Amino acid sequence: MKKYFLITVLMCSISTVYGQTIKELEYDLSSSYDFEKYGEKIDKAYKLLEIDTFNYQAIKYICRYYYDRKIDSVSIFFDNLAAKYPNKPEPHILRSKLFAFEYGYDYGGMDEYNKLTINHLKLALDIDKTNKITLFDLAKTYYRDFIFPLEKNIDLGFKIKHSQLFNKKNELKKSTFEHAADSALVYLYALWNIDEEQKDVIYFPIRQLECYLNIKDKSPIPEISENNFENCYFPSWYFANLKNDWECNYTIDYLFNIASSKSTGKWLQLQLSDLDEHCLYKLELGTNEIIYRFTWLRSFHNPISIRVEKRNDNIMLYWKIGEGAGAYQPQGIKKSEKKEIPIKAWNKFVNLINKAKFESLPNESNTFLVTDGARWTMERKTSTNFKVHNNKIPNDKFQAACLYLLKLTDIEVKENDIY
Repeated sequence: MKKYFLITVLMCSISTVYGQTIKELEYDLSSSYDFEKYGEKIDKAYKLLEIDTFNYQAIKYICRYYYDRKIDSVSIFFDNLAAKYPNKPEPHILRSKLFAFEYGYDYGGMDEYNKLTINHLKLALDIDKTNKITLFDLAKTYYRDFIFPLEKNIDLGFKIKHSQLFNKKNELKKSTFEHAADSALVYLYALWNIDEEQKDVIYFPIRQLECYLNIKDKSPIPEISENNFENCYFPSWYFANLKNDWECNYTIDYLFNIASSKSTGKWLQLQLSDLDEHCLYKLELGTNEIIYRFTWLRSFHNPISIRVEKRNDNIMLYWKIGEGAGAYQPQGIKKSEKKEIPIKAWNKFVNLINKAKFESLPNESNTFLVTDGARWTMERKTSTNFKVHNNKIPNDKFQAACLYLLKLTDIEVKENDIY
């Protein structure tokens, strides 16, 4: 019995050490690269491959190391990897993601990028017809090739108009593949049948492509599928700002937008659930009941959630402060308080919300270039409606409404810490 116990402990220790080693090595390889000594980390990359054969961070480092220093061939590296593992799709999948180090960043432009990606992914598919990564990457490559000349302006803090991007011959960019939409749909259908976790993302580009190709009446996707994507906190599609005509709108990259929306919702849910804040989306309220909740996630300060509930004539204010910082994994509740507030304070808050035109604000304002900073999120739940506005750069009026709720609490925040 003692022998088996020692073996179990030893195996657990090895597992923990290897898990830590992978994480630590990945962090080392992903940190600042330009100022390291010549060859300082290449041994770490190969050590990581000994533990995790197809580790992306390790292989990316090796490829970049070879490319920057021109001391070896990235092509030969991938050829050898594929030869060593002829029955594994991973060498071809990795090659499709890292070809810039193999051929150079300016090789052939977008058309060659797409062709190389597809060629490598089809080699992976020949090995494993049901590999989820391969199918998704094939679908994504064809889909983004389809949407590229059609997509509308993207607000990244400055305007980029896709239809005005030019190729190397100074010609307006067109899709690389003549039947990009058809090909994307084939792989999305295949992915739908095997990947439950991504159905709530790929459903939207599927419907868009079906409308574009005029084949929705022949779709194998059930009409009611969209009803399965609702989440207690935020549906996966909520922050994508979908319009009524979204299915036949060919100017939006739904594969990107829905994935981003899902990511936003999951992060907010993670923070709110850690603060022991229940979901409002599906909460049932009476006719004279209304709830607002402001969630403030500042990158380098404690997460804050402030909820005000009006139930008939009773108005309660609840606030919670989390441990840790808003841009990182939550660490539990630091403080939780509540108090009753007068109708005068409620009316002032509602007036500020109305001045901010909360009802007409988008569910999310996309500011993709903003990384550090803060996320300002206001939810409103009534007996008949659920509305959220999420923003990283809120306008003055919306910010004023949020900060008024903060003022009603006992939370003290320095002026320099408001961002």
